[in-house]
Amino acid sequence: MEQDQQDTGSLYNFLYIDYPRAKSVLAQLFNDGVLTTHTKTSQSSQMQGDQVSASSTMSGTANIAVAKGMLGEDYGIVNATQTSASSVHEKNYDAIWALPLNLLDSLSERNLINRDISAAKAGSFVIVSGKPRILDIKILQEIWTSATSFMLNQIKITHSNKGEIKRQEQNFNDMGGIMKVLPPSPQVYLSDAQGEKIWAALQQDYMVASPSFLTLTYGVSIPEDWYILGILDAKPDEFNKTEEDNDDVLSDLPELMGAALIVLNETRALLGRPKSFYGVTPILIFREIK
Repeated sequence: MEQDQQDTGSLYNFLYIDYPRAKSVLAQLFNDGVLTTHTKTSQSSQMQGDQVSASSTMSGTANIAVAKGMLGEDYGIVNATQTSASSVHEKNYDAIWALPLNLLDSLSERNLINRDISAAKAGSFVIVSGKPRILDIKILQEIWTSATSFMLNQIKITHSNKGEIKRQEQNFNDMGGIMKVLPPSPQVYLSDAQGEKIWAALQQDYMVASPSFLTLTYGVSIPEDWYILGILDAKPDEFNKTEEDNDDVLSDLPELMGAALIVLNETRALLGRPKSFYGVTPILIFREIK
């Protein structure tokens, strides 16, 4: 049986769907919780006739049907009964695939989505668009040593550049050591139409397409504009506390703890959100199919 078609003006291709976070938001918007299964039930009925026929050549009974039989004719149908037969048809639909669109519609209807990230407050929903650049940390962790060694081997060593190559090799080794202990989460970099820069870390389990597949297909930059719907976590450092304020806090910490915090801040600067970028926790990454 042909499935009923949904009347929609647009189709979307989703690259990332954080289902647990999307469900958590929707559960707060609707008293009945999150719709996961949709069932349609229909009932149909049909009238059926059961016929009984007989024939006779001679009879002494006096009803009309048998009177015809007295002439020696087959009198055909003598009894007809009608019964009603009904059947129930049930269709079950997996509503989980409609969840991303339900989330977009529900947040839009309540005007909860900020489309200008520069005017949004931390903790609010934002939507930004641009050409995303995805950094696959996992594949970097796996190929870093071999790839950097291959790159250095392509350089012709001379007396004048020998020291520089050695320093570059040490830098690669140090960077590889830091990268090994990082969570293997893909990172997204994006610049919107207003020139605002956005950074986000993704959970690989919620990627619709493998980050490695995207890297092998596109490299770092994915063509066309994509939308990111998410929660604004951090603004560029210029909007936050000044470095002097942070230094005052560090000065009151034990020496070892203060050094540890400095190392973590430098790790963020090397392999995390750049200081001039907004930080967003993505819920959906998608684009319209045209």
